[in-house]
Formats: sequence, C-alpha cells, structure tokens
Amino acid sequence: MRIAIILVGAIAMSAAGLGAYWARCGYFSDPRVTAQTFLAAAQSGDVTALAATFGERAQGKVSPAVLRDTLAQLPELKDPKLPLNVSRDPGMFSRRATLNLAQGKKSLPTLNMSLAGGQWAVNPAPLLGLAAERVLGRVHDSAGKLPSTSDLIAYNLYYLPEGLRAQREAARALVQRAKALAGAATTLDPNLPFPKRLAYVGDDLSAFDDAIAIASDNAGVEKHLADASRFYDQARFADAIAANQVALDANTITDGQRGRADHNLAFAFRDFKSAPNNMDKAIDAARAATLVQPSKGDYWCTLGDLLRQYTLYDEAINAFNTGIGKAAGAVKADCLVWRGLTKYIQEDIYQARADWRAALTLEPTNTNAKKFLKEY
Repeated sequence: MRIAIILVGAIAMSAAGLGAYWARCGYFSDPRVTAQTFLAAAQSGDVTALAATFGERAQGKVSPAVLRDTLAQLPELKDPKLPLNVSRDPGMFSRRATLNLAQGKKSLPTLNMSLAGGQWAVNPAPLLGLAAERVLGRVHDSAGKLPSTSDLIAYNLYYLPEGLRAQREAARALVQRAKALAGAATTLDPNLPFPKRLAYVGDDLSAFDDAIAIASDNAGVEKHLADASRFYDQARFADAIAANQVALDANTITDGQRGRADHNLAFAFRDFKSAPNNMDKAIDAARAATLVQPSKGDYWCTLGDLLRQYTLYDEAINAFNTGIGKAAGAVKADCLVWRGLTKYIQEDIYQARADWRAALTLEPTNTNAKKFLKEY
C-alpha cells in the first residue's frame, strides 16, 4: 500500500513538473492573444508594440521606419472590423498557427505564426512584401503616366527636363523604400520571393531617362530660338539666321518650333539686305512657316507682306485673304491694313479704304490704318 502511494505521488509530481514545463513552453497558450495584440498595434500605428509580436528571432530585423511604411501602404489593416481568424495546427504540441487576414480583406495575405520561447510570434514577411509591391506599383504607374515621345515633342513647353528629373528622383526614392521593405521581408522569410515588380523597375526608371533626354533636346531647341530672337533684336541678322537654322536642324524639333524658326528666318533674311537673294529667302522661309502651321494667321500675313514688298501683288492678296480668315484681333487688323495698301497699289481705292476702316473697327488705335485713311 505504501509503495502504491509513493508511486502515485511520484507520478503526480512528475505530471505536475511536466505540466509546468509545457506551460513554460507555451503549449497551453492561445495564439489568438498574440494575434489580437498584433492587429491592435497595426490599427493604432504603434510600431513598437507591433514589433514585439514578431518574437525574439525577428527583434531588431525590421526597423520602425520600415514598419511605418508598411502600415502606410496597407490601410486595410486599420479597419476596426477586420476579423481575428486564427487557426492552430492540430496536435497538443503544435508550434504553428496561421493568422488569416484574407478572410476579412482579400487583398491581405495569410500570416504564419510560430511558438518559440514560450511565446507566439507573427511573421509579417508577406505584409512587408505586399507593401513593397505597392510602392513599386506607384513607380510603375508614374512611369506609365509619362508623356509619349510624340507628346513630348508636340507639347515640349509643358514638359521641361527639370520637372521630369524631379519625377525621376521621386521614383528612385520610392524604389529605395521598396527595396528596404523587400529586404526586411526576405530577412524574416528567405523563401519569400522578391516583389515581381522589382524585375521591371529598371525599365520604369529608364522611361524617365528617355523622357528627360527628349525634353532636354527640346529645351536646346528653345534656347536656339531664344538666341535667334535676341540676335534679331540686336540687328545681328547673320547670327539670328544661324541660330534659327541650328534649331531647324534638331532631330526633335516640333512643328510649332519649326514654324517659329521659319517665321523668324523670314524677318532675319528680309532685314539682312547684304545677303544674296535675301528677299527670295525671306519669302521661302515665310512660305515654309505657313506650310508647317497653316492655321497661324500671322504667318500668312507675314507672307503676304513680304510678297507685297517684292511686288508680287496677286500672290500677296491671296496670302492676306487666308491670313484674315484665320487671324483675330490686332493681327487681323494689321493684315487688313497691308492688304488695303496692296489694293491701293493696284488702284482699288474703294476696297483699300474699306480694309483700313475694318482694321480700325478691330483695333481703334491702329496707327497705320489711321495714317492711310488720312493720306489716301
């Protein structure tokens, strides 16, 4: 009897000791407690409390900055209605569980949980990887919104290289953030693949480089056009012609820039009287401007005035007619003035005075219209 009592006591003591050991190992603990702490910390933005749920093995491997960035990219985690779905693997001594966030938000992944050192820990690697994907998605989206090559050329004044460089630097900063997120993710789970978009991020950044190169070329064209205007104002007509010609020779010159260069050339050749056949070249340049941008009324009026000065009156009238049909305001008024003068030279006094009166109706301060009406 005494022996039996001793045996029972020994067994009880052994069971108690074993139970205490199991308790220390955490086998009796509920992973839902850790999962609840994890979600509460994520929803409140407490990155210190959040990191504490990762377990000792992950401590210090994810910086607070990376955690804050992760939470910023995953607003679904802040939903207070996000359900707590924790499933522990079967077996009394199971050390694994899953926190299934996807049951509440399909966009969120399922997280593995493990029991170590008597504590349940959450492995946030899939969340970090998803955050990296989303940051890189912003890079991809911004690259996709870059203007096409044709738009860069056609609307060059809206796409200056400085602005595109700023966009590229912002994209590069996003890439660095994504790499920090992905690096932390693979540190916690070496088997987790890098975000898919990392394979294409080089192409995205190259798109910015290409756009900047085109915009820079266009900026060069603008500089040559500005130089040409400055040279013309300084009566440096040969230099103005050269600067306009350099602009015209650029591979990325737009139709708008080409029209301006040809229009500017027309005046430079007209005033560069020592150049051989200067008026022929001026008329050719003015005509080229109307071919490139036929909707510009002032280009037609310039052509008409040059033809008038070259005594090609019928052609001048035709150009003036086109310009008057396309121009407005002061430009149209000037066009009427010079068509009127051409009519006067052709001895059509009635039509000449009608044009000058029409010019004053459009622009009452037009001095040439007043002068011609007074003198003729």
